[in-house]
Order: sequence, then structure tokens, then C-alpha cells
Amino acid sequence: MNISQCEALDAIATHGSFSKAAERLGRNQPALSKSIQSFEAELGIVLFDRTPGGAQLTEAGERMLRRARSVLAGVDVLKEEAAAILGSKGGSARVGVSPAAATTIVPMAAKRFLAQFPDAELDIVPTLYPKAAVQLREASLDLVIGPVPDRVDRDLRVERLFSMPVAIVTHSAHPKRHATSLTDLAEARWIVHGPAEGPSSLFAAAFKVNELGLPKAQVRCHSISATLALLQPLNAFCVLSRPVFQHYAAESDICSVPISTNLSAFQMSLLSMRNLTPTPAAYYFLDCVRKVSLVAKG
Repeated sequence: MNISQCEALDAIATHGSFSKAAERLGRNQPALSKSIQSFEAELGIVLFDRTPGGAQLTEAGERMLRRARSVLAGVDVLKEEAAAILGSKGGSARVGVSPAAATTIVPMAAKRFLAQFPDAELDIVPTLYPKAAVQLREASLDLVIGPVPDRVDRDLRVERLFSMPVAIVTHSAHPKRHATSLTDLAEARWIVHGPAEGPSSLFAAAFKVNELGLPKAQVRCHSISATLALLQPLNAFCVLSRPVFQHYAAESDICSVPISTNLSAFQMSLLSMRNLTPTPAAYYFLDCVRKVSLVAKG
């Protein structure tokens, strides 16, 4: 197997057809098809189901694609490492960020980063765990900043940065906006931001203090802006990190409910792959995140 075959696998999976992949790679389609056939014969598995409508990855192909993208990411690291040795101030860093990370760490980290790598490409992608873990494995991201559960798969490296307080939030006209007890909100309507396995699961501890458990949410929203927009029409509550609440408070007409119970904070974390060395640019961005986090930690 070779790099060319990994590139072909990636391109076909991305574009959904051999013809589009061949055009993207600047190759002719018969040569690309032959390359994949040779790859399949060497691996002993079928990578694609060929149909008149295009090419669909098989289950085995999905697994091989993740490995192929890791190989291609390694090649990119090699190229950028060589460029850095020659004095390049370019390169790339692809960073996944949660809403809390985007409003606290990323602005100053990006400023530090671009001061050192003025010619680099910085790609900041909104994401949350567990999708973020998939993006890391596919090598579409170099690192992720955000809340991560206590336990993750062993191929992932987690570095805890600092604790971040949370707030219970509603719209400024809600009749229970002055509630001081979680019990008062037991029958309230809730909107949970993010996937069940991700940040929203980390907020459950806040409610377990009163043995209420995380209230059942009729709405699970994967967008902060949509979550905030839904609070008033649904007359609902949500749980946000306090920095995110403070960032949006003025423009979104929302308020923090003065619950007397000490709500459990969550850990802002760095997530990366254990077996993949970041590009020089991505590694420096990681270092910037650590330094900014020390300031945030106080």
C-alpha cells in the first residue's frame, strides 16, 4: 500500500464517486479505480459498494478510512515539520471548540498563535464531545478544547485545564426567574444543549445535589444561538457555562436564576490523539491554550 492509495480512499469517500475523486486528485478515473482495486486486493477486503449513483463505503471501508486519514495527517505533519526546520512561519492548526472554549480561551490563544505563526492557517470548528472524538480520529481536527466526560477511550489524551462554573438560565420575563431552589424548578420545561454523552451529561451533577437527577428535557438543542432563541417561546430553562451566559446575556435578554445550591462546575479540557504528534503549528497552538488557561485558572 502507498500514500496514493490512501489519498484515493479519502477522496472517493469525501466526494461519493470515483469520477469526482479522480477530478479532485487530477488523475484519470480508470487509473483511480485500478488503484483502489489493488488496495482492496492487498488488504483482502472490499472498501466500497459500487452503485450507479456513486460509491458507498462498506463497514470495513469506514474503518480503513479512519486509518488512511491518520496516515495522511502524519504526512502533513512531516511536511510541516520540514518546513518549520527551514524557518517557515506557516503551517496549519485545526481546532475544535465548545461554546465555552470559544468565549474564554480561544480569543487570546489565537492572538498568541498568530503572533508566532503569522502565515499559518487557523481553522476553528465548533464541536462537542462525542462528535469531537470522531473528528480527531478522522484527523479532521488536531485538538479539541471543551468539556469532556471523566472517562474516554484509551486512544484519546485528556488534559484538564480549569474548572468552569455553570448557571441556570432563562429569559428575563420568566415568572420563576427569581427561584432560589432547584426543587422550585422540578416541573419546569428544560432545553438541554448538546448530545446526551457530551457536555449536557456533565451538568447532571448539579441536579444530583438535591437527588432530582437531570430533568427530562423535551428539547435537545445542538446550537447555542438556537437554545437561547427557544427559551422565551418555550418558557424554558437551560444550563450554560457562566462565561457563555455572560457573553450572550446583554444581546439575548436572558438572566441567571439565583439558585442557592452550589452547582457543580465542569472541567475545561484539551482532547487529542495519543498516537499522533501534532503539526508544529498545532503544537504551538496547544501551548498557547495551556498558557491562557493558567491565566483563566488564576
